[in-house]
Amino acid sequence: MKTKQSTHARARTERKKTGRRINVVTVYVSLIFLVVAVLLGTLFYMLRSSTLEREARETLVSLTASLADQFDSQIVDVMERQVPLRIAARDVATEYVQTLAQTEKPRYEEIHGLIQLLGEIKSAYSVPDEMEIYFPVSRTLVGTRGVRFLSDKKYTPNRLNAYWESLGVRDSMWMKRTEDAENTFISFLRIYPGIFQPENEPVLILSCRETGFLERLRALTHSLLAEDRILLMTYDNRIASAEEASLSGLSLTDIMEGDEVRLPEGRYLLASHGTAARELMLGLMRRKSDGTDISFLWWALPALAFLLIALILVLYVHSRHYTLPMNRLAEQMHLTDEDGPLYSPGRTFSRMETQIGEMQEMHEEKAQAIEKSRQSLRESYLKAMIRDEMQYMHPLPELGLAFPYTHLQCIMLSDSPDSREEQALSDMFSGFPCQVEVFQSDQREWLYLVNFDLTDGMSLTQLLCNAVEHMPDSELAFGVGLPVQTGAMLGVSYRCARRALSGRYFEKQQRVWEFRKDQVHATDDQAISEVLGKVVELPYLAMNRSRENEESPGEEKISEIIRSLRQMIPYMGTTRSIMLLTGACFAKAAYDMKVSPAEVYGGDLMQVYYHLEDIDSYAARMRLDCQRLSAYMRRERASGNQSLVTMVQEVMDNCPPSELSTQTIAETLGISTGHLSRVFHQETGEKLVDRIQKTRMEHAARLLRETDMSLEEICSEVGYSRVQYLTGKFREYSGMTLTEYRQAMRGK
Repeated sequence: MKTKQSTHARARTERKKTGRRINVVTVYVSLIFLVVAVLLGTLFYMLRSSTLEREARETLVSLTASLADQFDSQIVDVMERQVPLRIAARDVATEYVQTLAQTEKPRYEEIHGLIQLLGEIKSAYSVPDEMEIYFPVSRTLVGTRGVRFLSDKKYTPNRLNAYWESLGVRDSMWMKRTEDAENTFISFLRIYPGIFQPENEPVLILSCRETGFLERLRALTHSLLAEDRILLMTYDNRIASAEEASLSGLSLTDIMEGDEVRLPEGRYLLASHGTAARELMLGLMRRKSDGTDISFLWWALPALAFLLIALILVLYVHSRHYTLPMNRLAEQMHLTDEDGPLYSPGRTFSRMETQIGEMQEMHEEKAQAIEKSRQSLRESYLKAMIRDEMQYMHPLPELGLAFPYTHLQCIMLSDSPDSREEQALSDMFSGFPCQVEVFQSDQREWLYLVNFDLTDGMSLTQLLCNAVEHMPDSELAFGVGLPVQTGAMLGVSYRCARRALSGRYFEKQQRVWEFRKDQVHATDDQAISEVLGKVVELPYLAMNRSRENEESPGEEKISEIIRSLRQMIPYMGTTRSIMLLTGACFAKAAYDMKVSPAEVYGGDLMQVYYHLEDIDSYAARMRLDCQRLSAYMRRERASGNQSLVTMVQEVMDNCPPSELSTQTIAETLGISTGHLSRVFHQETGEKLVDRIQKTRMEHAARLLRETDMSLEEICSEVGYSRVQYLTGKFREYSGMTLTEYRQAMRGK
């Protein structure tokens, strides 16, 4: 005892040492992971630093091109194409322009109409800010700012004439910057080319204010940073407009250093892109990183944390799925070491190998025990095969069971054979290549399981017939099942053998019965269909003839069924199925009347039909059930039909007309709808649905006479969804529509 305690104490001490070693290994592995993390972080940072500016330039160029495309489609395209097309598409605008373009003294009506029209068109677009049309003949500007005259009259401001002369009207001038504080960018467009003389052709003038114009450009995309700056530049590298007012008017050559823009607040990357505005191009500036960006840490630190977590997971998986299972297995196998706990895999595996050898010896001892009880295990396995609980897939040498041939076939004996009969059967199989297993089923039935090659032409039926001839005094009968392939479910052959043996119900002098598919005649399909039809009709024939008080209702039908079974279907399996179906049909007739089969026929009907032994007893039982069913119908008809009609009327009197239906009455009375409708019609001569409709019409007539309810309310009250349908039914009932009936009743 003391020796064992000292051994456990040393084992605990060694585990502590091993734990410290594992901790040291953990630290080393952690340091390795940390060094790898630092090296990878440094490498990634260097790669990032070298590619950051290139990526920034590519991003800025792509963003500038995208913004320029948006500028062309959302601003320039609107001013160059959509607005002129919309003006030209308005016939009224064309009339106004033609009239004003040909007169030196325009009238107020044309000017006012054109101003209103241009105002409507301008309100449909975010750009331009102002729209005017210049008429050279009258030197007049007509647009959203009203009418302005460029004549030499005394009320014309000289500054307007000077400003106009400085613009220099040219065809298709786009986004030209002007000195006008109100309209910084101006464009000219001829909207009716080829219609007027060149010197008299009107010119469409579209102008935009610098205030808010760049904000519109920024709103075209959501990809800009807050610190990005949008520029509009001329093609001589001069900044025409910028979000920062101090940049407007500067020359890019003055503030560029290489390919970067130098400003007091820092250096910027610049990208430019041409636009459809042929006087301007779009520029975009973004601050250049100064190299002190520490955003690298935002993903470097999580990466380091991920590596540390990976380290912990590696150690955990190694401990959980290797070290600990191996130690537990060693403890379960009682592998101990005087020097301490096991931590050497080689030593552990060596001791496990020794232990497994001992387990192998135990397995051999168990095999010897199986050998002693082989016969009982063998029979249990064969019984499981015929119950379809097991399949023969490969030889079982432990049980001495092997089927070398291709097919298996069951033979069932009607009784246990004596020694003489067993010898005759043994001699029968001895001269053929086959293997035979003899055993008893769970029902104590004697079975011969024959394994043979079906291709050899061997016929078990013929062998049995030959054996029976050598046993003239024997009363054994044999049922031969279907052959099945080795490895398939054997239960089908066993069940077919039982069914074949049941053939002695028909010809008791025969002793060998084979389950054959051709045992049923060629006309069996039609014969079975005819018999089934007669069986289904039999209960209802007995019910219908109950009024005639026949002593043997359905006798003709029963005779036809029995004759068909004897002459056309000499197969007990099919006959038994027809017997059970007959019991089910009689039971269904009882259920249709909402009564139990035991109340009509007495006892468990299906059990009675299941235990019938021959066709004669089957015919007698059908006659008895027909008589009982007919007698029950006569009793029920005499006492219950009239009370059923009374109960139906009570339900109709107490049920709201909107809820009244055949289904509702049947559920209230607890009977089927078919039985209810049939009994009601037999006793009253009136269909139940007609009585329900009549009740609804009477209720509707009362509501029309006694209330002021609308037709829709009355329709819902009596259970209809449409007033038109109710009106048609009410006309059939009273000869008048709903409104005519109400007026007639109130007139009285």
